[in-house]
This record gives sequence, C-alpha cells and structure tokens, in this order.
Amino acid sequence: MKKSVYRIGFFALMCFALMLFPLLFAAPVWAADDGNVKGLWVEIPGLPEAGSTSFNAQPGGEGEAYFERIMDDGALVVSVERIDAENRNGDTWGPGDAAKLAVRLENIREEIEVAEDDIDVTEQEEELAEIYSYPVATARYMTGGEEEMRGNQDIFIFTDDWVFRVHLSISVDHLDDYDSDKVEGWFENMKIVERDSSETGEAKDGGQGDENSGEAQSKGGQVIELTADDADLSEAPDANVKGLWLRCPGFPKDAEALEFMDNEEFGEVQYTRGIDNGALQFMIRRQTIEDSELRTPDDVKDLLEMIVNNGDGDVDSIRVDTEAGAFAELFSYPCAMTEYEVEEDGETRSYATLFIFTDQYCFLVQASIPKDSAADYQPRFIEWLKELEFVGGD
Repeated sequence: MKKSVYRIGFFALMCFALMLFPLLFAAPVWAADDGNVKGLWVEIPGLPEAGSTSFNAQPGGEGEAYFERIMDDGALVVSVERIDAENRNGDTWGPGDAAKLAVRLENIREEIEVAEDDIDVTEQEEELAEIYSYPVATARYMTGGEEEMRGNQDIFIFTDDWVFRVHLSISVDHLDDYDSDKVEGWFENMKIVERDSSETGEAKDGGQGDENSGEAQSKGGQVIELTADDADLSEAPDANVKGLWLRCPGFPKDAEALEFMDNEEFGEVQYTRGIDNGALQFMIRRQTIEDSELRTPDDVKDLLEMIVNNGDGDVDSIRVDTEAGAFAELFSYPCAMTEYEVEEDGETRSYATLFIFTDQYCFLVQASIPKDSAADYQPRFIEWLKELEFVGGD
C-alpha cells in the first residue's frame, strides 16, 4: 500500500479530483431516492441526473445502506455507502484501514479485485475532517484493463457508529467529456445529516445541515436588526454595536466575557469570550477595510507570518486557505481560513481563524486553544462557524 500521512489542504485535494474526476456538464438536479435511509447519512446535493440508480438498505433503513448513481451510460458512477463502524471481529475501523476497506467494498459491490499495494492512501485528510467533524481518509486507485480502465477515489468518513464511503469512478476514456468546474461543488455541498428515525427522509442538522432544512445555510449573509426585544442580544456586551456585526447563536450562553472593545470612531469592535476556565477563547473582531492591512484573502498569509514570528511560533505551522469556498458560499463574501501555532508563556496554543471580507469590513472569527486540546474543541468550533449570522447593517 502506498501510504502518505500528512495534512493536505481541502483545495489541494480538489485539484486532484478535478484532474481525475471532473463532473458532468450542467444537468437537472437529480432527486435522490434514498429517502428510506434513517439516522446518520451523507447527501450530495446538486448531482447531475442519473441514468440509473441502485439502492439497498437493511429493513427499517436504520442499518447498513448503499446507494449508487450511474451517469452517462456508466462513464461516471457515484455511490454512498454506510457500513458498521466495527468489523466482524469487534474491532473498530479507522483511517489506517482505508486500503482494506477499499479492497473489501470493491470486491463486494463490483466483484473487482484490487491489491492494497496499488492503492494510494492518505490517512489524515485534516481539512476534510474539520469540515465534516469526523476523521477522514481517502484512497485512490485504478481498476479494469486497458479497454475498461477506470480511475477511482474513495472518501472514508469515520463516525462513532458508522463508516461512510463516498465512491467516485470514471472511465479514463471519457475524462475529456466532462466539465471539470463542477466537481468542487460536489465536495463543498456534501453534507452529513441526521435523519429523524420517526419520519423517513426528514433530515435534521447532523453536522452539515440539510439543503432544505439546514439553518446554517439559510443564515449565510443574512442581516438581522439588533433589537432590545431579543433578550440574549439585549443583555450581551455587543448588543449596541452599530453597523454590520457577527454573532454566534450556538456559542455557550454561560461563557465568560473576557474582553469587549467598541471603537465607534474607527469602526473597530472586538468581543472575546472563554469557556472551560479560558482553555478555549473565542473572539469575533471587526475592522474597517480602509484602515486594515487585510483587504483581501491574499493579504492573510503575509500578516500571519509576521504574527507567528513575533510570537515565537513556527512559520511552518501556518496553513492558509485563501478561497475557503464553503464559507464564501455560505456568507456570499470572500473568505479565508487559517491555522497556526504560537508559544505563549511556555504553552503552545493553536489558532484557527475565519476571515470574512465584506465591502466595508474585515471580520475575524478566531478560536485559541491549547495545542494538546485542539482535537477536542475543533469539531465544536466548526459548528459555531456554521451558525454565524450577520446582524445590523451599515
């Protein structure tokens, strides 16, 4: 097995997918017929219309499930599969088992023999893990002979009870027949949803939201007037902020207010709260574009290098995504996402920051966490980001 364990940026992964698995040209949105699946499930909105589908689930829709879409006479195949998190021996599947899972599932579903040594595995897709709030691994491999050769990519998402496999397969003879600009949207729109077991097909937000009912998506770019009628807002330190502002409804209400600054003359606002005795510090900051060194996503990396150097940090720890496509779509503004580490008073802290560039302001939403505890808080931070909403107005 070809094994590579490293952090790979979300858009770097998409570049590989663009090369190997371009999407079909614009086509009608296909209505999935996997509505009988209950519990945690993966949905991919916006897929092209499928020529045929295959669906299999255990009675009641609450067990293992498999749903396959076949497009363009088989040139492109996309499937979602849910299997038990434990194997027959009672051992839990993990990212290190990605190659074994690919071999096993290809053999079961397609009766195709694949050698583990021919599979290129990335066991720690950390950017995708942040998005889906679960460990993610990927596997890439070729199948078929010269006349029927296909490129394959599996995305494995390891939840507490299930392993999800999102499988893409395309005939190498048809790579040039597809529009490559669409594939990025597949991954950005892919969602993990919790479907109500009492009402088949009706989904609740389970980490990624639902296309029709996911509140986080409907809030993107929304402007809400700050009023004293809202008890939570009227009692908060930032209740009287003038102009466009961000709030995070999902952040714990009992968090400690560590700092609040509102400089009306320059339009700067900063609100920092902490939980768990300050172990996690959550900051929302607003500064005007006119007076800021941050005017576009491309300005972020240079500034961070200066901050990290001045704070005895490691420049190599800086990770910058200057597109942050999922958030840019959510808020309808250019965004950037960063991570870095800084040594502070003998302790290394990890910083994760979302930058949102509106017409007038640059907003920073940042979590500061002890490095050793970062993995514990990371999923919650992603959830808070998805719940952000704009309030007020210019």
